[in-house]
Amino acid sequence: MGSMRAAVVTVALAFVALTMTVFYVDQRELAVKFRFGEIVDSEFEPGLHFKIPIVNNVQFFPKRILTINNPQELFLTFEKKNLLVDFFVKWRIIDVADFYRATRGEQLMYFETFPIKEVLQHGLVPVVYGDVSVDANQGMSIVSTETLFDNLARELTPDRVILAGQVDAVYEADPLADPAAELIDSIDSSNWEEVEAMLSGSHGVDVTGGMFSKVREMYRLTLAMPPMQAMIMSAEEPGHLEMVLKGQMVDFGTLIN
Repeated sequence: MGSMRAAVVTVALAFVALTMTVFYVDQRELAVKFRFGEIVDSEFEPGLHFKIPIVNNVQFFPKRILTINNPQELFLTFEKKNLLVDFFVKWRIIDVADFYRATRGEQLMYFETFPIKEVLQHGLVPVVYGDVSVDANQGMSIVSTETLFDNLARELTPDRVILAGQVDAVYEADPLADPAAELIDSIDSSNWEEVEAMLSGSHGVDVTGGMFSKVREMYRLTLAMPPMQAMIMSAEEPGHLEMVLKGQMVDFGTLIN
């Protein structure tokens, strides 16, 4: 009886080990394999493939043609006439590795911007923040504030994106853990590689990433949309946010351009 139980346990463990070392790519999917977060392969034919548990992980993306539907929006023409505009976009992923590098796999399928535009037209300042969203691949996921800013910036073309957090700027190390950490007052192409190498996760890292991911996404966005700038600062100091919103010259925070 004991030997039978041992055999059952052995078979069960072998099955679990097998399921952890193989993955299946459907003919309707594209797959990217990572080694400790770095892409190592994205050219997978449909069928079974192997991976190393813990070392490798795999993400899947749809191979089919996708559709982005935009609801009707009302615009006022120069002739003072109301114009209803709607559109849709058909698209699909050609190079899944390039797609992941460009979006980190976080492609927003739809983001309603009409309320934000209306608020701006009335002279108000909308507050935008990340939240839970329906995900076509995972069911549910977190959309980060930086992802929302990326989409909004490409549509609204602002002069500056402001990220106000607990830390008042970008530092060479976590200032909440190391009071001697030096502040980085500006980040651009001349020092990006050095900054990228020294940054680590911010204090209070959440599911969307820490300071490194915020700085990286804002740096990429400013590169894609010059002369737009991004600023990382703290809103806890009275008057600081107002000064930045008014476009005044300031001696605090980190400017990314």
